[in-house]
Amino acid sequence: MFGGRYDGQPGTARPVYGVWNRREDVYGGAIRFGSSYLRLKSEVAERATFCFPDSALEPEDYGDRHSLPQLCELADATGSDDLDDYVEAHIHGPVEFATDVDALVLDPSFIGTPVESAARELGCPIEYHPGFRGTPATFDPAYRGPDIVALAQELGLELTPYLLGDAARKHPPQTIKYVWHCLARFGRR
Repeated sequence: MFGGRYDGQPGTARPVYGVWNRREDVYGGAIRFGSSYLRLKSEVAERATFCFPDSALEPEDYGDRHSLPQLCELADATGSDDLDDYVEAHIHGPVEFATDVDALVLDPSFIGTPVESAARELGCPIEYHPGFRGTPATFDPAYRGPDIVALAQELGLELTPYLLGDAARKHPPQTIKYVWHCLARFGRR
């Protein structure tokens, strides 16, 4: 995708992957990947490339910031849910918290936790979105499977990203990822 530009380069020289938040969603542009995100300063787009769909799917449609209208139209036309219709971004060059990050946007379930304490050490502003909270009874078993809803019910009456982070230490990561998908899809405040 990058014309061999990074072949033979160390991992630290490769692009930093993210998404274009095309809807300016307060929850971020790709809730599939988690409840918190970095909002980068607008000038970072000058050294970014973008694609749709995800680069793992070997897309034919990609380019610089000038291609964003076309890529966003393609994403909108898919009819996919919020977990799958993101426009992928690749930031070329380092991403520095002090200079490139406008804010780290956290879920409010992290207030007063070690996650918030660690975030305050990064050197960028911290903000909070409205939050993900969900009761397993509202999760559609057809979405990620009845076994995932059963696990969600085991985890508690009300789920939050902080609770799922703790559960990831005790349960297989793949199953917690699917519980997260349910919370992300059905648990916006």
